[in-house]
Amino acid sequence: AAAPFGAAGAEARDCHRPRIPHKEAVDFERASLEPGTKGFLVAVALDNKGQLGSLIKVQADSKEMSYNSSISVDVSIEAGTLSTTLTLTPTGNPVKYRYIHMKMSEFKNYPYWGDEEMVKQALIMNNEVTEIAVADLNNHQLLIEDIQFNTEYVLYMIAVDADGNPSTTMVKKEYTSKKATYVRIKDTDLWNASVPEVKIDKIVKDKFYTISYTVIPKTVCKMFYICVAPADYLTGMYDEQIRYVMKNGVKQTTTYSGSAYGTLPTNINVTWMDEEGRFYEVSKTIVEAPAQ
Repeated sequence: AAAPFGAAGAEARDCHRPRIPHKEAVDFERASLEPGTKGFLVAVALDNKGQLGSLIKVQADSKEMSYNSSISVDVSIEAGTLSTTLTLTPTGNPVKYRYIHMKMSEFKNYPYWGDEEMVKQALIMNNEVTEIAVADLNNHQLLIEDIQFNTEYVLYMIAVDADGNPSTTMVKKEYTSKKATYVRIKDTDLWNASVPEVKIDKIVKDKFYTISYTVIPKTVCKMFYICVAPADYLTGMYDEQIRYVMKNGVKQTTTYSGSAYGTLPTNINVTWMDEEGRFYEVSKTIVEAPAQ
């Protein structure tokens, strides 16, 4: 039987003592170690009478992390309302970039708690971060989509060489996405000219109701979001309601058929953006329970 790899010192006792009966060679692996962890593998053989053979102890350290001080990346940011374009300028010859991009408010919470050293370690270890090959970029540009307008974001990025060695430096950029231009319902001509059509196709009742519906955008509509929710779910000012539908709804660009299950009455809420990038106050189609 073989005991798994364990760190030296007190941690060496945390070895779980597995029994691995084998008459032939077997591969063994201990994952999720920190770079440069010192440890050893201990094994002992038993014969068919249960008698122990000699104890074997082999040093088994994980490799130290290697860094490449000759590579780095700089980032310039062009922020829009719903997307951000990053222009990446490399030094040296990196083949990949790793990055973390998130709202500033979220960075201060789990899993980083505002700690930039934790961010750097995640990038170095490629632990739940985004990695992109230089060869996959178009003219050194990276497009990040589905951001929220008028929101603070933070970006952290490192470069990686062909051997997987990360850069010694990490770039940090903060920015605020662009404010939206709104079209209100009271802007009657403009709003009515582009509001998507909502059709109720069918309502079926069992314990609750299943609503089948179709949303048909007009020509000037570039994209739209649909969120089925009772009236009291959409509170606050018109811009807050637009944010709610965008965050919780389904994003579409062409005619969309969907369904929802729940109680009635409810609303089919739609907000949209036109070709000029203007956002429209939410259209609310009220769905009542059919007469019995």
